[in-house]
Amino acid sequence: MAKAFVTEAGLDITSRIFDVMGSRATSNTYRYDRFWRNIRTLSMHAPIDYEIQRLGSWTLQNYKNFYDLEEDK
Repeated sequence: MAKAFVTEAGLDITSRIFDVMGSRATSNTYRYDRFWRNIRTLSMHAPIDYEIQRLGSWTLQNYKNFYDLEEDK
């Protein structure tokens, strides 16, 4: 759950930095683009969509793993 929150918050914050600062956020003075690139790489390495789906399944049906649902039928 923490990973999903941090990833979503990080992507939102870094996107807003670019909205506010524009292209100068990528200048050598600020280099905010590296934060966006790092959080983007982290989110692509282990997609949070699966984590959110598992968390939702566990919360709604008290299952620890989404794939356990198919085995119990």
